[in-house]
Amino acid sequence: MQEKISTDTRDIQAGDHYLALIGEKFDGHNFIAEALEKGAAAVYSSKDFKTLTEIINQQIITENQDKFIIVKDTLEEYQRLATEYRDKVNPLVIAITGSNGKTTTKEMLAAVLKDHFKIHYSDANFNNEIGVPKTILAMPEDTKILILEMGMRGLGQIDLLSKIAKPNICVITCIGSAHIELLGSKENIKKAKMEIINHIQDYKFSDSTSSNSSNKNPSEKFLNLSVQKILPKTFIIDENLYSELEKDGFNNPNTSQPISVNEILKFSSEEKFRLNVITNQGIISDANAAYEAAKILGLGFDQTQNGLLNYQALGGRGSIYKDKHNNIYINDAYNASPESLLLSVQGILDKFIDHEILIVIGEILENEAELIEKSVNEIQELCSHNPKSKLLDFRNISHELRLELFLKELNLKIDADRSLENISYKELELLMSEASLISSNTNLAHQEPYRIIYLKGSRGARLEELLFLGSYYG
Repeated sequence: MQEKISTDTRDIQAGDHYLALIGEKFDGHNFIAEALEKGAAAVYSSKDFKTLTEIINQQIITENQDKFIIVKDTLEEYQRLATEYRDKVNPLVIAITGSNGKTTTKEMLAAVLKDHFKIHYSDANFNNEIGVPKTILAMPEDTKILILEMGMRGLGQIDLLSKIAKPNICVITCIGSAHIELLGSKENIKKAKMEIINHIQDYKFSDSTSSNSSNKNPSEKFLNLSVQKILPKTFIIDENLYSELEKDGFNNPNTSQPISVNEILKFSSEEKFRLNVITNQGIISDANAAYEAAKILGLGFDQTQNGLLNYQALGGRGSIYKDKHNNIYINDAYNASPESLLLSVQGILDKFIDHEILIVIGEILENEAELIEKSVNEIQELCSHNPKSKLLDFRNISHELRLELFLKELNLKIDADRSLENISYKELELLMSEASLISSNTNLAHQEPYRIIYLKGSRGARLEELLFLGSYYG
């Protein structure tokens, strides 16, 4: 049985191994004593005993000396342990990245596969150098398919994640402008995303995997592939990236050498599937990407369709709420780029053409100002042709002013006992979570909403607070 490796003493259990990570604003070594007190069976530390005595009582160290494992770098050890465990379990690893849509594609693929396979996948957006090993190490030992999301903020980061995970199927949802301020150009973004295939490999079925075979269900159909002993490594990309690579003879922009995979598959933004979420061109593409991966594993169109109907948008990625005045809020304020902003607004205006629509946009971070302005100008043009729509551009204004303007737009008044100064963020968050969430498969046309309010921006814009306020004063 694999020992649980915890990096957080708040959830550590007796018998777990504690690994002390060091971050910009924290040092896990400061919590070693707490981990031992809670029954940690082992402690990974990058500080020697002499250094540890500066933060831990000497007696605690002496009494638990045999539990310490001193390593050069605890993060590197965390990643090494993840790769070691990945090899032990031997799941088929599907890695997903992209400028937009990687979390949605991951959640969609999980919804499609979970009824047919024993799967494990990234929680929320655990997609960095800590989140990927955390996901791997939390995987049950009987996992057959592991789905990992991979994010980046610079060149070399996805290469590291690919090295840790050793994927068998790689998916790039799209190449957009997210993080262009950090990487300098869209070409560099493409190079960074293409690092996902740096450590791609064929999937080799283990003896235990190949011992089970029948044709009763798709899962066992997948296992039947084990007679070949190998599932060839596959690269799945959108049609735009496919065209770019095709023009260059399918050479890897990072190496100028032919892309080392067995098959390169493409997906489009053609609408094929019914979904219980508000769609746009990006969402449709994500569903098609999930379908391409599902087909490799033996699933057909109908099985994919059934799974996609179970897909639920994560909080902040299209979650739907209603206030007491029957305003419908669509909270899509977890992340944003100029491309996703424009696609999303187009989708909202098309779907709710007969309703009053309030488009609220906040800051879009880590993008070129010129690209952002271009998208905002296009949205203003779209709204000018739709008399029932209105755009509130809340970028670059104070937090207090945007709250005031929003409440004024909704004709909601603040009385003395419920002033903004007296409301805590936690109170608003609790209010929102109590009863206002609407099921994603609700037919909004039957809700007869007073107004559709669409919130879109980067997480740092904190637009979800407008939703909290609407619930509080509504």
